[in-house]
Amino acid sequence: MQRVIAAIYLGAGKSCRMGASKLSLTLPDRFSTVPGGLRLGSLALEQLMRTGNRPIIAVTQAGAPPAWLADEAHWPPGGSGRPDLEGEERAGGVIRVPCEDAPRGMAYSIRCGMREALRFHPEAVVIVLADQPWVSSEMILRLTGVYRQGAERPSFVASGDRGKAKPPILFGRDMFDALLKLEGEQGARQLLASPAYQGRIVEEADPARFFDVDTPDDWQELLQQAERWLG
Repeated sequence: MQRVIAAIYLGAGKSCRMGASKLSLTLPDRFSTVPGGLRLGSLALEQLMRTGNRPIIAVTQAGAPPAWLADEAHWPPGGSGRPDLEGEERAGGVIRVPCEDAPRGMAYSIRCGMREALRFHPEAVVIVLADQPWVSSEMILRLTGVYRQGAERPSFVASGDRGKAKPPILFGRDMFDALLKLEGEQGARQLLASPAYQGRIVEEADPARFFDVDTPDDWQELLQQAERWLG
């Protein structure tokens, strides 16, 4: 029987360069059948849910559930931050983890997500960024497929943008301790260059899949791109 590959969805960023909560920005109604429109933070999450990876751990800022998560059909009734396992499955397998330390940097969001993921004894975790709206379920499934090829598992499998490792990234069990000790803003990227770990890069044919939204100009560019991806 195959073991669990958990997913950590990082949505606790400060949005400093945007000047507002970027993940709650809403696309025009013509791109969605959801009342009120699709929010930026829900786009990659929807793709992640299609992969079958469970549980999905959505790391958010502390406080009330963010609009991009609370408004979605997959959120547990009543807004419970940690439903029991049966409740998670009924709600699509999404667990919200509010992270008090998120303002200190991405590393601390990863640590919050990892602590929750370890409750499920996964063989690996895949980390997806909530501000990369065009990440696809196929990208994530390719990482899982490469990881499970052969008898010897790589330490990580990263998506590749013209040879450069980028998220989404899958991390094997031998990297869990290092992920739990991360500090600062760089996230897990610093670990990929370590000689202690042997990984694989799965090249993505379309570099536009890695587009991320940080500034108002990025948001305007996303609205133009949406005609291609969602129109």
